[in-house]
Amino acid sequence: MATRVLIVDDHKVVRQGLQMLVNGIAGFKVSGEAESGEAGYREYFDSRPDVVLLDLKMPGEGGIGMLRRLLARDPGAKVIILTMYRDLIFPRRVLEMGARGYLTKGVGLDVLSEALQHVAAGKSYIEPELAQQIVTGAGRQGSPAEILTAREFEVFEKLARGDTVHQIATQLHLSPKTVNVHRSNVLRKLKAANPVHLAHIAYQHGILSGHQ
Repeated sequence: MATRVLIVDDHKVVRQGLQMLVNGIAGFKVSGEAESGEAGYREYFDSRPDVVLLDLKMPGEGGIGMLRRLLARDPGAKVIILTMYRDLIFPRRVLEMGARGYLTKGVGLDVLSEALQHVAAGKSYIEPELAQQIVTGAGRQGSPAEILTAREFEVFEKLARGDTVHQIATQLHLSPKTVNVHRSNVLRKLKAANPVHLAHIAYQHGILSGHQ
């Protein structure tokens, strides 16, 4: 029986491309897809795939929010993050949260295939180039992802995109009061005066530049 893969990414062309690639790997087939963290969360429990390929930056709660909720309900879920984020703090953080793998979208079919096989077998997998950088201690220092907690980073990214406190509260399933606490911590830790400054910081670190 083929290993079933759920693809969660907000870009249709990416989902279509991944579907072709995954279906071309012996022993694997795409069993479903979703365009947001919320939809991916629902689809996971509707179809119970064996492995999830999950983007980090999406509208709504995003990949980190979905990962957090998914693993809280099913700690055994096998999730591979597939994103444009190359900052080393991201693989460290999502693996600490319980993700099983981390790839960037520039990897070849051989690496994607190897990652799927490892994670489906219950192992962990990090893109070789990133894994080597982690071992050697290379990487960007002082990035928001390194300074902030995982939850603070979620709030930071949404504030930088221009979302309001109430919008963020709805997206992350939090109270506005809790979001305001995170907002204050984010501004303090990043030494930012307002959300406009946060947007500047996000662009500076490549967090809002292009499709992630």
